[in-house]
Amino acid sequence: MILQERSNGQTYKRSFPPIQYRKGLRYLKHYGLKEFWIRLHERFEPEEVPYGPWYRGIQTDEETLEKQRKRKFRWAADQHCGTCISDTERFLRQMLDSLLAQTYENWELCLFKRKPGVIRTCRLC
Repeated sequence: MILQERSNGQTYKRSFPPIQYRKGLRYLKHYGLKEFWIRLHERFEPEEVPYGPWYRGIQTDEETLEKQRKRKFRWAADQHCGTCISDTERFLRQMLDSLLAQTYENWELCLFKRKPGVIRTCRLC
């Protein structure tokens, strides 16, 4: 049994069935101690990636966003985004707000409403 710590600071016990130990020994014999150690550390990294600190680190300020909005490219590719709205109706408003807040202006959104045997398409430009 091994104690592991989650990103929120809580610890929990993690146990392995005997087959996992045998697989680990086979891996050690085949790849050597260095590769085994690397694999072991990869295996015990936290499963949950903390999103908040990462997002705060890449978040841009309003000045940078305004520069991006004003920049015009000589050749601008169309960006197409498609989604099925039958499974995401509760997040639709949030998704649309996010798309409308993008700094790139040359995009097209395709929404698909799926029913058994029928696909309806509507485009927002």
